Formats: sequence, structure tokens, C-alpha cells
Amino acid sequence: MIAVSSSAVTVTSKSATSALPTALANGTLYYIEIAAGVFLDLTAQPFAGIAGSTTWGFATTVATASGAMPRVFLRAGVVLLPAP
Repeated sequence: MIAVSSSAVTVTSKSATSALPTALANGTLYYIEIAAGVFLDLTAQPFAGIAGSTTWGFATTVATASGAMPRVFLRAGVVLLPAP
């Protein structure tokens, strides 16, 4: 768990970015949860939150013999952007 108030999280006017404390493991399912109210929308209304392992989930692939980094497969509607 990474608290939104931690130094690992950067929040700008349009995004929130988190630095993971460790690399993602190969062949593993992950999910994101965001508590209700931790973010406000542009009209200052609290974000409803995301809960449960099926709302925003993704999986990494199994490592290849070449040692290539795992790819991440996301559910529909989820976008991962590269770090700047």
C-alpha cells in the first residue's frame, strides 16, 4: 500500500503518479484501490474511489528466457503511461 500523502506520490493538476517501492513480479495479478475522497475533481467534488480486485486490475507476463522485462496487460479502459 502506498499512501497518497507519502513522498512516493506526486499529484499535479491532471495526474497522480506513484513510485513503486519494488519492481513488479513476473506472472502476477495486481489491482489498484483508491479510497473515496482522497482526490477532488475539477469542481471540488470528492472522487468516489475504486475498491476491490476486479475494478482496476492488471497482470504482468512471465519472464522470457532472454531476460526481457515483463509486459503489463490491462483491463479495458486502463492506461499506463511511461514515466517522464
